[in-house]
Amino acid sequence: MQTQNENNSQLILKSNSILKSLATVYQRQGVVGLFSGVGPRFVWTSIQSSVMLLLYQVSLRALSTGEIELE
Repeated sequence: MQTQNENNSQLILKSNSILKSLATVYQRQGVVGLFSGVGPRFVWTSIQSSVMLLLYQVSLRALSTGEIELE
């Protein structure tokens, strides 16, 4: 498992255990290290979900009003 530490170099974890890897990240970077990257992922997922919901609603309305007919 690889992650980034504060000076942007890669931290290579030698353990195959997720719990040991999480403990190592927590010891070196604290709680902030465990949650780094959550913010950008949340924003990107929110944008994708909003677009998908919008397209679904538009398609549903167009199909139910007869604007688009399936052949």
